[in-house]
Amino acid sequence: MAWLAACVTFHAHCRSCAKSVPAHRGNALWLRQRVFHRWADRARRFLRRHVTTQLEVLIIRPKRQPIAPQRIRSKPGRSPRVCRLTLAIGFAVTVVLPGIASAWEIQLQAAPRRVFLSVGNGSFEADSGTVNLVQVDIPMGQVGSGVPLTMSSDSTQSRSPLDNYLTCPDPSSQVLIGASYRRRFGFEPAEATLRVTAPAFLVNGAGDTIPINEISWTVSAPGSGSPGIIPAGTFTPGTQTLTTVRANRYIENCHSFHFANSALRAAGTYTGQVTYTISSP
Repeated sequence: MAWLAACVTFHAHCRSCAKSVPAHRGNALWLRQRVFHRWADRARRFLRRHVTTQLEVLIIRPKRQPIAPQRIRSKPGRSPRVCRLTLAIGFAVTVVLPGIASAWEIQLQAAPRRVFLSVGNGSFEADSGTVNLVQVDIPMGQVGSGVPLTMSSDSTQSRSPLDNYLTCPDPSSQVLIGASYRRRFGFEPAEATLRVTAPAFLVNGAGDTIPINEISWTVSAPGSGSPGIIPAGTFTPGTQTLTTVRANRYIENCHSFHFANSALRAAGTYTGQVTYTISSP
């Protein structure tokens, strides 16, 4: 269409030029033919240049546009049949023993199925080999008095491993316990279970014993409307279910341990260890 338009335009211009050719250049027919051919040649040269230029413009390819980033959805690996994590805390009574303390429930982003548990010192979703100790020293004149004694802790974890919130203001008498369960798909289990397993007795070097149910715990969580998200209780021999953790939730509180001091005991250091476990089928 560009070539036709150019041709028509120059043809009209040639006709107007033919009328102005001087008569001394030859007869009118020859002049018309000469002028026509001259302007036709000019028209062809013009068109050759300009049509070629136009074609070159037309075939220029646009620059490649950057591809917009796409979210690649990775295929989840096969979830293990059981998610399980186990942590321990030691107790000692000289006629000496151990403690814990606080509670929140926080929603987490969906993620591949996994569980997390922190007892005492630890970091969020990271391994820790620390076993904290909770203990109490019973003065000679108070053994078996029936007055409960608060146990101290060697934990230094005052802040939440999740968001650094001050959950346990006094870790010297508190143990922070936090647990989470994540899942990505709705067909996966809806919750995980937090349990604790305790021995029947604390034992000293001579073989003397103190029943494990002499130790109990209270809970707290400053600023939380549900400080008992992990309930208070008393240890019993074997495994106890403490609570369940809903999918994509993190819970935590502080546990403060107490020794009942309900009977006379032989002198010595009595020790035992309890183990906390979170699991999902």
